[in-house]
Amino acid sequence: MSKFSILIANYNNGHFFEECYQSLIAQTETDWETVILDDGSTDNSLEIIKKIVENDPRFKIHQNGENKGIGYTKKKLISLAKSEICGFLDPDDALVPHALKIVLKTHSENKEAGLVYSNLVFCDENLKPQSVHKAKQITELDQSYYNFKGEISSFAALKKSIYEKTAG
Repeated sequence: MSKFSILIANYNNGHFFEECYQSLIAQTETDWETVILDDGSTDNSLEIIKKIVENDPRFKIHQNGENKGIGYTKKKLISLAKSEICGFLDPDDALVPHALKIVLKTHSENKEAGLVYSNLVFCDENLKPQSVHKAKQITELDQSYYNFKGEISSFAALKKSIYEKTAG
């Protein structure tokens, strides 16, 4: 079993996937799997993604029979993951080379943490950084947590055993 499962929900984003893929194979932590679930794309995304990852057994590709939506797709991705630590990554996002190593270390050093998320670097179309949102520690589900503006969604890694205690 891999140390980390990278979970990618795809819908018509195959044209962005090359940069995402390159960032994954450049990771300094090499013990990982990537589970991709295509949610009924209506373009050639699935073919593009399959061609990019065709010779890498760390990538597992699945399909929903029809478009089921992001909630259903992300929940299904968790069930397909083989690792205890799972991280959602969008196909149009990329990770810095040490991202998995840092997240695994953080989870290991903070056994009580259910979710670890990264800084978010907003880039232009050429991946040139424009601004940075710094991650902060959340100790309870208070008003500050509910006021996030999507910052957690860039790369959030969770413990599957804690997630499975929730309703999803």
